Amino acid sequence: MQTYQVQVQAIARNLGLDLSSDRKCIDHVMPILERMRMDGSVVVIKLSGRPQAKPYTTIITGGALGEDFIQMSAATVEEATGRAIVNYARRFWQFTQ
Repeated sequence: MQTYQVQVQAIARNLGLDLSSDRKCIDHVMPILERMRMDGSVVVIKLSGRPQAKPYTTIITGGALGEDFIQMSAATVEEATGRAIVNYARRFWQFTQ
């Protein structure tokens, strides 16, 4: 199984987007998040101040999701966002990796 980082790169290639390696954190995946926005989705990235193992949560709602949503929590913002992107791409962009 590929890691979510490799999967995010593959999704970007499938969408014809360039994720430059000099970008970091959320900047790295902004082209993909913008594509989700253009699909009518809303992306929320939550950083919790409460002590917990997974303080970062990415939530995707609206657009093709309708009443449904995607929510991923993780120890890093990159992981939470990357996993949410992979989940969305599998559901709506025919991503199969």
